[in-house]
Amino acid sequence: MTAHSSAERPSSFMSWLRLLRVPNVFTALADITMAYLVADGSFIRLPVWASLLAATSCLYLAGMVLNDYFDLEIDRRERPERPLPAGLIEPSAALRVGGLLWLIGVACGWAAHFQAHSPAPFYLSPGVLGTLLGVLVLLYDAKLKSTILGPLAMGACRAVNIWMGMSVALNPEFHLSRGPVMIACAFGLYVMGITWFARHESDESPRLTLVSGLILMVIGVAILTVIPSQDAWPRTRTVFNAAWVWPLLLWLMTSTVWRRAFNAIYTLQPLQIQWTVKQAILALIVLDALIALVVAGPYYALGILFLSFPATYLSRYIAMT
Repeated sequence: MTAHSSAERPSSFMSWLRLLRVPNVFTALADITMAYLVADGSFIRLPVWASLLAATSCLYLAGMVLNDYFDLEIDRRERPERPLPAGLIEPSAALRVGGLLWLIGVACGWAAHFQAHSPAPFYLSPGVLGTLLGVLVLLYDAKLKSTILGPLAMGACRAVNIWMGMSVALNPEFHLSRGPVMIACAFGLYVMGITWFARHESDESPRLTLVSGLILMVIGVAILTVIPSQDAWPRTRTVFNAAWVWPLLLWLMTSTVWRRAFNAIYTLQPLQIQWTVKQAILALIVLDALIALVVAGPYYALGILFLSFPATYLSRYIAMT
């Protein structure tokens, strides 16, 4: 092995980590674990949970790779430092890896489907929802991202991902309750807001765009806030003695997002906007942990919250957007 080739290996490895945007995948893992706990309350069916983890991880990573593949010409002009336009990774290699991850992700969704034996309607089963998630990922990356439907498609991806995790529940009444719908819609709107907020993060963002994104994020968290008052939790392991505790936890634990968002709206500085987007993405793990606290208990919540540590650490070296 020559000195030149050994020196290239770390660079190539880091380039793939950057292309995959590895810090972000921990939010998908947190989402699917929270959703599974909403459905089962504990890790009583580890093979089902493992299949869901594999499905969400592969589809999320596929989306990251294919996003840069389809954006190659734009990135050559606007973000030439990214791995594909910089020539650190061949576009054909990115397409192969992204396509393989996509296929594995869809297959793992169907693996969860056949393992779960869920009484959910077929169109809301893990296999169908995993396939739908894969289709939405492709549509977003290839067609919708630069259109007004882009944020909606991204929010739909997150909502479907969470619904896929909840679709394995064995209780038939679970699939008729409004709690799962509220949780999926809340996260979908929150992520739709992040995407709208980040729409022009590298340039001068119109203040109206930022305000609109913030409003969507607030609505998403507000929906989670009212779930107890609607008696819509599918299950409850942790009971708060006072009704104000749950709203306090939600808004306090996401307060950094709101502070950064207001600062970004005031200054309109791209760096402030990017920091807000990063904080809002990481806050997904916190929201997942809070829901896990209610439906499964503190140990599960701490397990999900732990995912924020590798995500935060890696985000220092690998851009999340």
